[in-house]
Amino acid sequence: MNAPEEQRLIEKLRRIESLWPEFTELDRTLQQYLTEETNRVIAESIHRDTSDVEVRTGQALPGRHPPGRGGGRHTVSRSVPPESHLP
Repeated sequence: MNAPEEQRLIEKLRRIESLWPEFTELDRTLQQYLTEETNRVIAESIHRDTSDVEVRTGQALPGRHPPGRGGGRHTVSRSVPPESHLP
């Protein structure tokens, strides 16, 4: 490696060192935001009103189950209260 190439490499490393703390802080902030948003979306999807859920068993959609892994699928419908399915 000649002197100009070595000098450019040293300059790049110094630039990386100066930017690294800012990058790690931005990365931490972004990860926190994405985790919070993901948890919020999941919570809103799971905890929607389930007061009148009906569970039905039917034919699986093509490609939904690996071969040899059962053929039924469960679907959710909101027409019958869950208490009507209790023994």
